[in-house]
Amino acid sequence: MSKTKRKSKDAASKSRAAQNPILSDLPQTYAQIAPQTAAALAQSIEEALTLLSGRTRHMELQADMLAAHQAAPLPSLLARCESLLEAQNGSPAAPLRLVHGFACTGEAEFAALLGLVPNLRLLPGLDPFHTFAGAGMAPQPSDIFGQVLAQPAASQMQTDSRAMQEDAVSAALHALHAGHERQGLHLIMRCYSQSRYDAAPAGPDLHRLLESSLAGAEAPPVCGLVMVCHPLLSYLRAQARGQLHFQPTSLENYAMRYLAFLADHAALPIITAEDIADAPERSLHWIAQHLHLTLPDDLAARIELATALAPQRSPEAVPGLLLVYGDGTPATEEPLDSPAYLTLCDRLGYAPDKLPATAHPSAQTDAMPPTAPRRALPSHASGNSRARLSSFLPLLARVTRDTAQPSPLLIPAAQLLDVSDLVRLVETCLDRPEGFYEALDQTSRQLPPQDSALLFLSCAAHFAAKGENIHALGLLAEATDTIPADARPLRLLAADLYLRLRKPDMALTLLSGDALSGPLQMGAPQRQALQAAIGNHAPAAVSEHGHALLLSHLAAHPPVPAADRPRVMIEIGTTRERVPGQGSTEKLARYCAEHGMEFITVDMDPRNSAVARRMFRRLGLPFRAATAKGEDFLAAWQSQIDYVFLDAYDFDHGKHSELRQSRYESFLGSRIEDAQCHKMHLDCAVSLVEKLAPDGVICFDDTWLDADKAWTAKGKTAMPYLLAHGFRVLEAHNNAALLLRG
Repeated sequence: MSKTKRKSKDAASKSRAAQNPILSDLPQTYAQIAPQTAAALAQSIEEALTLLSGRTRHMELQADMLAAHQAAPLPSLLARCESLLEAQNGSPAAPLRLVHGFACTGEAEFAALLGLVPNLRLLPGLDPFHTFAGAGMAPQPSDIFGQVLAQPAASQMQTDSRAMQEDAVSAALHALHAGHERQGLHLIMRCYSQSRYDAAPAGPDLHRLLESSLAGAEAPPVCGLVMVCHPLLSYLRAQARGQLHFQPTSLENYAMRYLAFLADHAALPIITAEDIADAPERSLHWIAQHLHLTLPDDLAARIELATALAPQRSPEAVPGLLLVYGDGTPATEEPLDSPAYLTLCDRLGYAPDKLPATAHPSAQTDAMPPTAPRRALPSHASGNSRARLSSFLPLLARVTRDTAQPSPLLIPAAQLLDVSDLVRLVETCLDRPEGFYEALDQTSRQLPPQDSALLFLSCAAHFAAKGENIHALGLLAEATDTIPADARPLRLLAADLYLRLRKPDMALTLLSGDALSGPLQMGAPQRQALQAAIGNHAPAAVSEHGHALLLSHLAAHPPVPAADRPRVMIEIGTTRERVPGQGSTEKLARYCAEHGMEFITVDMDPRNSAVARRMFRRLGLPFRAATAKGEDFLAAWQSQIDYVFLDAYDFDHGKHSELRQSRYESFLGSRIEDAQCHKMHLDCAVSLVEKLAPDGVICFDDTWLDADKAWTAKGKTAMPYLLAHGFRVLEAHNNAALLLRG
């Protein structure tokens, strides 16, 4: 630059500085702040150089990698593609790959494992021949086969329709397979096999169907494997999700169907969900070998990365809560020693009474509150009865949640028995089969009302789990009598048990009890409306036992008061369990109280008498409950009897529970025998011929005419005797007979 131009530029700068004071002061300002910022500026420059150095190194590495993986020239790449295509045309067709299994056998874990293999697509839940017949579901628009089979003409050509469906399914799956292969994808079909074994007739086996269809040199082969998990676990999962559609729904029935499934697929190898959870890499190599898959070279790294990124959770668990005893035994109501189940566990290599460690759920869910103190059941003493409470204890946990926010809908757990104590108390009572009720009564008397009610509820749940519903319903009725008014959560537990026992009307009555009576009861119009609504769900009168026949007669022919004494009704055979259609003791007692009659109920079991006395006290009824053999009581009776309800010694129908049998052994010295039943009722009839009033009535329960027009069951010998001694049958229905003199 020339001196003239420089001078001109300096002059211009001075002119601008003169016009702007800030610019004129800039050199001075910079001189003032420079000492303070020099060190910071130097540090910033150093950091920038460091970053640039790292970036340069990164670019160098990228360049090295690019050079190492430099793509081949275009002509060479085309040649390689042509070579691969020629090799593929000469290789055998890719197989159709099938994975068979029952429901809930670890599908999620299997899918996650296969997700590590590139160019693989899993078609889950394949069940093309499943129908919803009997489930009340119409075929959906996408259900082509359901629409065809639902047509009226299909019933006339059912065989042809099924054959067309099989051909269409086979062609569709072959087309799906071929389409995926053309795109460089490998298709694996997860076949839901259980529906074939849920009901008869079973649909075709998909594996055999694909093997037999489109046969020929160009047809792809079919390969497959079977996936299983512990059968108890898959049974509990499927049961909880409503995926079992056979009757009766039991572990033994499930095992029989599972064995049939395994027999039909005996040629296929088996992999377990536990193998996948414990050794994913080894399992994936095993799967690849049997399904003819190629695994990536970096499989180990993929598994390591997937494990690191996956959320920590236990394997798919049973919805709700799966309880396990301290020794690892599952707390299930199902017997674990039934023949088919033992055979199935042996076939699959599982211990029948132990679940694999990986199957124990540990993660809490929103649906179940934290219940750590309630999840550890006591160690079970060998030889003792085991309480079947695995489905009840989670319900208990729902209403006894420990909470910092007090709620009227929850009972603090500290106010109730600990689960371990509760289970021990139930099992202590069960260990005295001949005195179960006595042990239960003795224990409950020592507990606060809430705990006493909870003990009865737990015993009811145990018998419900055993399928002994009559005992469960009886204990439930006793529990509801002792539930405190402010313990609504316990009523919710009882209502849940009623619903499980298919007694919705009783659940409704229980849940609406505080609305119909007590300090919080509704107004009269609302109560009437609610009672009418509940009445719509009440069981029909036809389900009532013989006492309904007697009460119906009394309603049509009310008793005329005697001149010198009150009318007398005697019941031989006190109510044991208050179940729908029964409960004769309370119903007859209420009638007698309303009509000024005397009432006595007689039973050989002192526990039944004690329960009747409690009921009399609760209702304020001045009646007697005598403990004696019915025939002995009638023989000793010294005055006239107006009405008799005979419903005592049971006849042997082959379905009496061990608890029922044990009561007979304890108080009568032997198990239920038809000969003793017939003799007992005949002895009662002999006394009644002598002591029944001239206008008296006998109601005989559990007796009827057989196909040969002969009286059977309880009245086999007593009914002919009464008819031969001046009695006639006024009515006979509902397995009961009403007799009058003359």
